[in-house]
Amino acid sequence: MSPNKIEIVKKALRFWDPIGVIEDRINGLSLGDDEYDSYAKGLLLSIDRGNNAYKIARHLAGIRANSISIGFKEPTESEKTLAEQLIKWREHSYRNNPDFSPVVNDYSAASKIFNNSLSNN
Repeated sequence: MSPNKIEIVKKALRFWDPIGVIEDRINGLSLGDDEYDSYAKGLLLSIDRGNNAYKIARHLAGIRANSISIGFKEPTESEKTLAEQLIKWREHSYRNNPDFSPVVNDYSAASKIFNNSLSNN
């Protein structure tokens, strides 16, 4: 497994940021930069296996719903977008440096789901 590939997947996960711990990256802060690194290897394996964008988006949704315990298992729009970007990267033989800026994290949506689940208890 190429160290460069794993670093790019870690970067992708930082843009995904479903719980907003890296939200401040826009403001130049780097709090929690390694929050999602433990998911990078599994995600890269999913990409390397040739999974389509939907399966990769479902992989991300599974991490969010099962490991992070936020939301449902259906992929969000940002998960679908990120999966599409990762597929494009794979289709270019992992040679380009993917632009993950189209990925807008769903932190606000995840936050609303979490807050609603707390208020319903």
